[in-house]
Amino acid sequence: MSGTSAGSAAVPCRFAHYFVICGIDTETGLEPDELAGIGAELSTDHHLVVSENFEQSPLKRTFKSKVLARYPENVEWNPFDQDAVNMLCMPKGLSFRTQADQREPQFHSFIITKEDGSRTYGFVHTFYEEVTSPQICSAMQTLYQMHNAEQTNAASSSSSSSSTGSYDSSRDTLYVSKALCLITPMPFMHACRRFLAQMHSAVIAATAPPLPLESYVYNILYEVPLPALGRSLKFHGIYEPIVCQRPGPGELPLADFPLAEAFSLLGVENLVQVFTCTLLEMQILLYSQDYQRLMTVAEGITTLLFPFQWQHVYVPILPASLLHFLDAPVPYLMGLQSKEGTDRSKLELPQEVQHQPGLRSIFTACLFCRWCHKATTAQRRKDRHRQQTEHLTLDNDLKEKYMQEARSLGKNLRQPKLSDLSPAVIAQTNWKFVEGLLKECRMKTKRMLVEKMGREAVELGHGEASITGLEENTLIASLCDLLERIWSHGLQVKQGKSALWSHLLHYQSHVKASTKNPSLLVAPRFLERRKSDSSIAMPSLRVSLIQDMRHIQSMSEIKTDVGRARAWIRLSLEKKLLSQHLKQLLSRQALTKKLYKRYAFLRCEEEKEQFLFHLLSLNAVDYFCFTSVFTTIMIPYRVVIIPIKKLSNAMTTSNPWVCVSGELGDSGIMQIPKNVLEMTFDCQNLGKLTTVQLGHDNAGLLAKWLVDCVMVRNEITGHTYRFPCGRWLGKGVDDGSLERVLIGELVLPSGEDDSARACRTPPLQRSPSQGRRIKLNSAQIQEGIGEAVNNIIKHFHKPEKERGSLTVLLCGENSLVAALEQFFHHGFKSARLFQKTVFVWDFVEKAVAYMESADQVGDLQETTEAMKMTCQSLCHYFNAINSTSRNIGKDGKFQLLVCLGARDRLLPQWLPLLVECPVILQMYEDTAMLRDPSTLNTLISVLEALHDFSITLEASLVKGINL
Repeated sequence: MSGTSAGSAAVPCRFAHYFVICGIDTETGLEPDELAGIGAELSTDHHLVVSENFEQSPLKRTFKSKVLARYPENVEWNPFDQDAVNMLCMPKGLSFRTQADQREPQFHSFIITKEDGSRTYGFVHTFYEEVTSPQICSAMQTLYQMHNAEQTNAASSSSSSSSTGSYDSSRDTLYVSKALCLITPMPFMHACRRFLAQMHSAVIAATAPPLPLESYVYNILYEVPLPALGRSLKFHGIYEPIVCQRPGPGELPLADFPLAEAFSLLGVENLVQVFTCTLLEMQILLYSQDYQRLMTVAEGITTLLFPFQWQHVYVPILPASLLHFLDAPVPYLMGLQSKEGTDRSKLELPQEVQHQPGLRSIFTACLFCRWCHKATTAQRRKDRHRQQTEHLTLDNDLKEKYMQEARSLGKNLRQPKLSDLSPAVIAQTNWKFVEGLLKECRMKTKRMLVEKMGREAVELGHGEASITGLEENTLIASLCDLLERIWSHGLQVKQGKSALWSHLLHYQSHVKASTKNPSLLVAPRFLERRKSDSSIAMPSLRVSLIQDMRHIQSMSEIKTDVGRARAWIRLSLEKKLLSQHLKQLLSRQALTKKLYKRYAFLRCEEEKEQFLFHLLSLNAVDYFCFTSVFTTIMIPYRVVIIPIKKLSNAMTTSNPWVCVSGELGDSGIMQIPKNVLEMTFDCQNLGKLTTVQLGHDNAGLLAKWLVDCVMVRNEITGHTYRFPCGRWLGKGVDDGSLERVLIGELVLPSGEDDSARACRTPPLQRSPSQGRRIKLNSAQIQEGIGEAVNNIIKHFHKPEKERGSLTVLLCGENSLVAALEQFFHHGFKSARLFQKTVFVWDFVEKAVAYMESADQVGDLQETTEAMKMTCQSLCHYFNAINSTSRNIGKDGKFQLLVCLGARDRLLPQWLPLLVECPVILQMYEDTAMLRDPSTLNTLISVLEALHDFSITLEASLVKGINL
């Protein structure tokens, strides 16, 4: 749909352009209308079934109508389309009656959409007049005699039941339908209806009107102007005056078709459903016995669209001869007349329509995304099959030729004439539609990759820098919509509101029927094993399409099939299995053939392969589109603790515990059973995992524990995080820590090749460990501090959804804490004194002890008030950390002091106090960076750059600290 245009072309000033008479041509006689004689009905399985009427009684058959007269011959700005007017004046051709049948006049309207999108309106008054031609009466008599003879010879045939009524020219009067029509540029329905009714009354009146009928026709065509904007117009009809009104510039557009009638016919709920499908640009077919009701509802829907316009195929009354329009692979809004006497009580409508048997109207709106259309005769079936087969097996040159022709249709594809959509053109258009879906898939996947890879991808020529600002969630939602449209294309019968989920359910049923254990159909994916890991590793996670479906089906939070399909897409994308899963889904060709027509996108082998290849490219980047959206679901997690066997006890006699934290919360402290290094637990979605707290109570004889790392896996998404440790947990070893906070890194799946690794998004950083304390020179240390601070600043300048974990930047590898540790270790006299390792926290502890003692004896009285407050704050923070009930060890305490000092903007103020303490002379060499005033001032100015940002610390870092 598109918005209305203010700069539309000027409308011609005449009220009406043509007066047309359609009916029987006595010179050509009776010509059976094979196409208009087709009956169309909806079967209970939602197929459109068409049938002939040649075995019906001749009075029930349809015959070709002709345009008998029109005036004027042609209007320059609105050329007369004889075929279209004839078909729409009498959509089912001529019909005959006798004096025993009802012959009430009927009124209906129609629309002809031109190639430029403008619309011409037609208003038709159909009545029955007596047939005076002996040749026509004789021909009808002959048809009846032939029909009766056939019925006699096949008395047992069920088709005899369709013969109702009879005709005998000697005793019966024969009547035939005739149509009076006005063609106008604007939909003045009530005025045209009154004029045509008066015209008919004048034709059958015993007394002639005051003026010849031609005078009244001339008057309305040439002398009655269009009403001025915002004004009413009153003109003379034949017997009574007629009034019409045209809205002004500031008013709503002209809507002469009553909206109240549209609501009455469908009901509010059904009309809202139809309107929703219109906004979604679906294929909509309106179904009724009455032509005018089709027009009323169709115009009502398009009126409600204001200020938007329906830009696709719009045929409120579809002539029977153009039923092949329903095969068009484009959005449309059409109306189809139903057969008289249809029993709608047995009609099962799809889920899109909530059928209300209690509705007062006989109007039924059937909403389908695709239609199955059976051919009308054996010959037509054969011809169409041949045409489609020829097109689908074209060589590349001819295919390209047809594609060029389809492209050249341009506006006609969006606003086609009634004669445009032949079966051949539909086939050509379908190839364009398939090509468009493939092109859209290529563009969307490229855009998603560029958004993820950022400027590095731009430098490689893969896009523009402006694309990097697009929100990931919007792009993924757009991909979900594209996949639904691909799976909706060429469906035999739509079942449910999601074509993709319906296909998945069919696949699931087929798998269950073929094996008792569907999960065994797919080989398991094993996680990558690192050389440093011991023999205890994360067990393999069996992954299959069916298993991922079961995860989605178990989520009670998702209520609809569309929601389940989108969740399954997000989960598959996050697991980097979307292309693989869809390839597996389409591998069952028999199922695909059963569900989809030959021309469907999913049955075009070359396009399907390219489509899967484009989706495969998304494996180059990491998505958390499932984890970040379904934040309230319960997820099973698996934890494996990997000790360093060759250096320590693999097990411990103490009581170990673990707490897993993520961006959305933490699991709480969970006790690990003794002598067990693996456990599972269920927890509400933690989001991306950030930290693991690991500790024990130091009980038993073997309380010391040297842990290499902790592995945690989300059992639904398969994401596995490694939390390196490489340090002791126990009293009297290392820094005496019984608890460590480990920082996680996402483990690469073993299936990723080198190219994917080279262009994937940066990995998360690691936990701090003693192994990182490589001796660096002063320049390297200063560079590391600057880089750590810059990373934090860049973190806050990113959009919130793209920031990642601040904990990693504060405490991970190459983080602020790690850089400051290098700074404090430079020139540090860390030789073993009395067989005991000295830590930076020992220096801080002695410095604080000096400050507290100096304050008590009055040595700080000479200092400024600001210096006193800074000194008191350092002592307060030190004592709060040192007295915590947590056994986090000396390195853990120093990390906490740095994090709290950065959060509360105190760190730059504490550094001069530490330098001024005499204890620095005992614990640091003269060449230490901490004792260089110039270097210290530089460090202070760098740290002060963090004061512009509000740093929030993760709960796992500050747990038990009341500051």
